[in-house]
Amino acid sequence: MRTISPRIVRQLTAADGYLELGMPAHALNELETIGDAGPLTPAVDFMTGLALKEQGQYGEAIVALQKAAIEIPVPHNRDVWLSLGECYRAAGSPELAVIADLFAEDSGLPPGWDGEAEVIVDDDEAEDASLLGADALLALHRHSLGSPSTDLF
Repeated sequence: MRTISPRIVRQLTAADGYLELGMPAHALNELETIGDAGPLTPAVDFMTGLALKEQGQYGEAIVALQKAAIEIPVPHNRDVWLSLGECYRAAGSPELAVIADLFAEDSGLPPGWDGEAEVIVDDDEAEDASLLGADALLALHRHSLGSPSTDLF
């Protein structure tokens, strides 16, 4: 098991503070100096996406936020999906924004998802459910970009 470096925690805290102060460039500078964040990589991706979104760099923000949405398990990835939806909307992909918003629901699953059919009982299965949603969204995103090598489902 890898340990979490106190230095990385301090850098993430500093980046979060910069984001709260409306200083996304400073947050990005702090995040770029982290290097290998180990188990905190999803947090770095999420904060990077937030900082890029604040700077209006929606395409780059989408890439970082997609990584975070895949790595952070349901229901802890709700804010990631909300931010991803905002980026899709701002980037001119309202259909993808709607789908991202569905995954941002309180349960982390879109309304109408048949919770009776599959009961998630442990963290590994919850992560698998999150990956399924992220994979579907990524496939739709690639399809919207006209990638011929990607099947929709």
